[in-house]
Amino acid sequence: MDDRPVGREQGLLPARLVFYLGNTGAGSFSARWDGNALRVEETGGGNFPGTSRVVRPSAVCWTSFREAVRESGAGSWSGNYAVPHGCCGVTY
Repeated sequence: MDDRPVGREQGLLPARLVFYLGNTGAGSFSARWDGNALRVEETGGGNFPGTSRVVRPSAVCWTSFREAVRESGAGSWSGNYAVPHGCCGVTY
């Protein structure tokens, strides 16, 4: 069995991908590309349990993702949208 990610030969795979959305109170979603798969973690916020999974998108999914990113204009966005926490100046 070949464990190489689908899309490597076509140049579809990202060199680096890290995504985080959310906060500690309301829950969060994160995805990190480790070179072979997406490591996805979701939390329910507060003391609720979270989930984690490994995702290996198909070449069709990678193509759709790249098109959506291009169409969104993400290349012109800031690299970091961290906001200081209101009560203590901590940046997440």
